[in-house]
Amino acid sequence: MTTKDATICVRVDKELKESVQRDLDALGLDMSTLITMTLKAVEREHTIPFKVELGPTLELKQAIADVESGKTVGPMGFDDYLRKVDSYEN
Repeated sequence: MTTKDATICVRVDKELKESVQRDLDALGLDMSTLITMTLKAVEREHTIPFKVELGPTLELKQAIADVESGKTVGPMGFDDYLRKVDSYEN
């Protein structure tokens, strides 16, 4: 067994810490164990052990929802397109 002789100090939002602590309590884990598990996964996999990406923008989410619900616009001419864009500003 290795000795634990290093300390990591991290400042986070109080509400975030409390929320995560509730989840960890439900899992029977403490914050130190979570951090150790995460660090060991990085060491083992040589990558961050979860997906890190920018989520879709609100506009993209709306466009996807429109397509999925059938609210799509067929091909239009340039003038029609400009009128459509102008309607968003009003």
